[in-house]
Amino acid sequence: MKRYLLLMLILFAFISSCKENPVDITYGTIKGFVYDKATNLPIEEAFITTMPPSTTIKSDKDGKFEIPNLSTNYYKIFADKDGYNKTSIDIEVKEGKSTSCIIPMTKGIVDTTVIGPGIPFNPNPRPNSIIKNANVNLTWMCNNPTNEVLKFSVYFGTDPSNLTPVASNINQFNFNITNLVNTTKYYWYVTATNSKGLTSRSEIWSFTYNTDANYSVPNDYYTYIPFDGDFKDYSPNQWLTSSRNNQYIADRFGNPNKAIKMGSMGNVIIEDVNASNYSNLDLSISVWLKPNKECHVPTFGTHIGIVTDYLNRVYMGITYLNEPEVWTRGDAWVGVLGELPNNIWSNLIIVFKRDTKRCDIYINGNLAATGILPDIHTDQLTKLQIGGRDQYGDQYCGGMDDLRIYCRALTNSEILGLAQ
Repeated sequence: MKRYLLLMLILFAFISSCKENPVDITYGTIKGFVYDKATNLPIEEAFITTMPPSTTIKSDKDGKFEIPNLSTNYYKIFADKDGYNKTSIDIEVKEGKSTSCIIPMTKGIVDTTVIGPGIPFNPNPRPNSIIKNANVNLTWMCNNPTNEVLKFSVYFGTDPSNLTPVASNINQFNFNITNLVNTTKYYWYVTATNSKGLTSRSEIWSFTYNTDANYSVPNDYYTYIPFDGDFKDYSPNQWLTSSRNNQYIADRFGNPNKAIKMGSMGNVIIEDVNASNYSNLDLSISVWLKPNKECHVPTFGTHIGIVTDYLNRVYMGITYLNEPEVWTRGDAWVGVLGELPNNIWSNLIIVFKRDTKRCDIYINGNLAATGILPDIHTDQLTKLQIGGRDQYGDQYCGGMDDLRIYCRALTNSEILGLAQ
């Protein structure tokens, strides 16, 4: 009984000290407690490490530890001490927050240093959302700390306690579901398995298919076009889209007809955009590109981006040298000094924050350029033109896949997840 009371007092003191407090706006903190699972006593001087790597520290005499100034991301926290099995847990570090964790350890000599896949996260459709299309492309993200080949299985159905597998051992981060029944709520989850047979499982997510639902413009997906055999907008907005001079090709995973190739004068047009819900928000664009330098016309830049009117625009551009850039009115621009690889898939992300006017360009999850742009006004925005600028004849040439536009700034963990 004394031992139980001691543990409860330690846990109470620990949890009381781990309330979410504001820290640096771009970083977070982990506070943890390590204890012996058999005796319920704290473990002193356990080595604490993380993946992705950060500071290595030891737990104190009360079994507690703290890791400050961690970039927002998903982490695996390891506790290691002689005589105990190495133990790990998964945790998410959020901006400006202090997140707590408790790590029980058991004595023994079993080697548990093999690292499994991360827990699948960031689902689409968003949890508890409503969609209007009877066909939905389920997507997710998953951290892969050991860079092994991951296989995914998808479980789906209307009863959350009895979901059945609809896809097994696939290597892509998406799966298409068809023939949904109107006014029905669906549940699903994803498992990830690496080559060593270690498996992780996501939480159960849900969405409702309802063709009669009314939508307000969300603050995440504004447009989502996966190009999986069609040009539909799978975001809740369901914008009217059309295509010109494009053909279907294999995506970055080798799946046929799951991406497009833009040729001469090719583009995708998204009509009826509601500018009043768009113009005052942050902006993020994520897309996978496979530029074809040979088909560019050297006398012109080639652009993929947002087109409004002649004086009021923002472009996410790929020059004929495959160098990403963003520019807006007054010829203000932010560019990357270096080319995207020719005929190789690369993830390109643009993040623009209106309060600071800061524009960041990420290539494959790494910050490649940053700068300040004038505010991007879109009061007259009535369409998104992806792949070219008709008024100048500038056209992007090459492969394109998984276009996502958000009316918010993506977080660091989301950027890393999208680049997988």
